[in-house]
Amino acid sequence: LYRSVGSQHRALLFSWAQARKAFLLRAATAAAEASAAREAEVESAQTRQRQQEICAQLKAKVLQWKAQQEEAAKLEAAVAARRKEKEDEKERLQKEQEMIRRAREKEEVKKYRAERALEWRQQEEKELQRLEELRKLM
Repeated sequence: LYRSVGSQHRALLFSWAQARKAFLLRAATAAAEASAAREAEVESAQTRQRQQEICAQLKAKVLQWKAQQEEAAKLEAAVAARRKEKEDEKERLQKEQEMIRRAREKEEVKKYRAERALEWRQQEEKELQRLEELRKLM
């Protein structure tokens, strides 16, 4: 009986030690799993935060780029408008100078024709006068 009680006691202690060992192993496993899950959750939150920061930075860069594109387009339009205005002014001046040149040429031609007509009249008058003189002499 004493042996039986001792044997039972040892069996009970052994069983208790194994149950305690299994419990501690399960508890350690559960704690490790919980810790890993928590780390994954923290890492996921950090990743999400980094992604949001990157997204915000990219959005800011896109907005800045759009603003720069709009400014560049406005500047290009202003430069093109100034160039066109300058070209139009140049063309207007050329037309004006051409009109002045043509008017001058027309005036010169008119003057030349008047001079030629005058010369012809004078020549004709001289010839008529000489003819008159010759007739008087005859």
